Amino acid sequence: MKRMLYHPIPEFTGKICGVDFSDGVGVCDSDFLAGVLCAKGFALAPDEPVFTELSTAEPVREPPVLPDTSELEEMPIDDLVKLAHELDVPLSGIRRGDKSGVIERLLAGGS
Repeated sequence: MKRMLYHPIPEFTGKICGVDFSDGVGVCDSDFLAGVLCAKGFALAPDEPVFTELSTAEPVREPPVLPDTSELEEMPIDDLVKLAHELDVPLSGIRRGDKSGVIERLLAGGS
């Protein structure tokens, strides 16, 4: 993401860490580099975050919980299939649209 940086000396024109500045203003392509320069006294354009989350890890999600039988029977077939995929329950051998077959497989835990 491009970030507009302001040099501590407003009249500065030149290159610092690969960022070209003209009259104290430069554009940086690296969030990391922008953070480093901000730590050294440079400033970001207003309304821009000073740093971003460096972690690219997926957020931890709670595993889906299998509802009881009466709730399963009330669910539409599309939601049952989605739940089976989330629980890694294979649906091979079940005819398309066979709601009772999907419910049986979910209750059996995929076996």
